[in-house]
Amino acid sequence: MSLYPSHSGFKRHLDPHHIKFFELIRDNRDKLGSTILNIGLDNNDGGVPSWPWVEWMLNELKFDKVVVLEYHKPNVEFHRKHFEKEPRVKIIHGDVRRAASFVTDEIDTVFWWHGPEHIPLEDLPQSYDQLSLLANKAQFWACPWGNYYGVAKGRFTGDEHHYFPQNEHFESLGLTVFNTGGAINTGHANIVAYEIKE
Repeated sequence: MSLYPSHSGFKRHLDPHHIKFFELIRDNRDKLGSTILNIGLDNNDGGVPSWPWVEWMLNELKFDKVVVLEYHKPNVEFHRKHFEKEPRVKIIHGDVRRAASFVTDEIDTVFWWHGPEHIPLEDLPQSYDQLSLLANKAQFWACPWGNYYGVAKGRFTGDEHHYFPQNEHFESLGLTVFNTGGAINTGHANIVAYEIKE
């Protein structure tokens, strides 16, 4: 099993800063079931696209099905076309804050990479509640740790960062938290928040 998505842009951004995060998933793969819900999938035209996450989930982690919930309609349309010949992938247009009303598939694991900072902080508990209704086995979230990304208008509605994430924002939800990538407010500093149901 490859620890990271194989896309060169991903390896440049993820390796070795977040190895503990990927080791956590690898070491618990047998507890994560057969279906995974990926929150957010950005085409990021001209940058690093996020569709390699889906290929990694299918080809390396060996999930039988990947369901994607994406807020920005053009991203939904792009990825529906990109994965149109892949029957194991389903792309849904919807808002994570009402995820349970959009996602009707049976979901074992939820994966939300660099997404929690894209909703208002006051909506984080609601999003957790919605995703908890869906996740039968586990959730893995990650986001910047502190203010090195800044809070700014994004490229489209739903892309903006709303707050500077802190560990306690996720610990207060009952998630287990650790940090990767360096000290708060620097470089690749990340918060990883997760729960694995035994």
